Amino acid sequence: MTAYLKYINGLLDIIKKGRPYPLKEVIEARLNGKTEPVHGLVSPGLARDEHDKNAIFYYVYQKLSKMGDRQGVEELRRVIVDMLITAFCSKKNIDIIDSLGQMAGFFQVKESPVLAEQMRLQLWGYLNSKIPKPLNELIHLEGDQLEYASRALDLWMAVSPLFPGEKDARYYDDIKKMFQEGLRLNKKSNPHFKLLLLMYRAVMKTDPEYAGRNCFRKIIEFVERFKDNNLDRSWFNLCREYGVIFRQNKDGKKWKELFKKGIINDDQIKLMITNTLTAKSLYLMDGINKEINKIPLKAEAKPISIKKAVNQ
Repeated sequence: MTAYLKYINGLLDIIKKGRPYPLKEVIEARLNGKTEPVHGLVSPGLARDEHDKNAIFYYVYQKLSKMGDRQGVEELRRVIVDMLITAFCSKKNIDIIDSLGQMAGFFQVKESPVLAEQMRLQLWGYLNSKIPKPLNELIHLEGDQLEYASRALDLWMAVSPLFPGEKDARYYDDIKKMFQEGLRLNKKSNPHFKLLLLMYRAVMKTDPEYAGRNCFRKIIEFVERFKDNNLDRSWFNLCREYGVIFRQNKDGKKWKELFKKGIINDDQIKLMITNTLTAKSLYLMDGINKEINKIPLKAEAKPISIKKAVNQ
């Protein structure tokens, strides 16, 4: 038996026996690049077709799924969520957090409702209490703290439902304030703009109609203010992502209709539709620009300045 197969079989055995602490230590050892034995398992080098250290854990997850071992799948998900939250709270290396976050996505933690809700609550608690800025000032973070906050918010959204329920209303005001403060940022650094886009996505996720009516035009004005190709590219990539989601299935189409309803109720959007950035953005979002063009302009609507739009 090769070292690679021995390692996989050892992982499966640990999972089958329900031993979370040894499993955490074995996974952590591989992510940290340790080559000495941990609970009798030696982390092998990358196989020829592997791109990163996570791949071997993806294989283990797929094997458990194919075997129909639901208990094993849940055990693996639970361990990864625990490791992820611990990594945030102990300020582990960003690369370790990225690896654990990728595994949480690949292991489909969101398909385990109780575990997904636990992960959401813990990440929100982390953003509320472990970051040296209040929630509505996250955009003012710098360095590693900015990176931690960005990843925590991204992962929070990854396990949030597409259409949050009433119990999620407690997040709404905080997220909207977070985004509005982000618009006041007078710098165009990629890490800060990435966080601003995450904030916009969070508003879209919790209240797509509000995002269309109150946020879309403002972020267009923000991007246009800096005239930076990198910002343009990041924004258009997000618009393409929404275009795919809006076409995907019944839920995606429902999301689009809510967002479009908000867009239509923004009197100023009709005045901006001839703006190249606006038109291209809505075109990428499943051709919403064509639908906006059919709407008559309200008589009382007046052009709005970039400065006023950003500061509203």
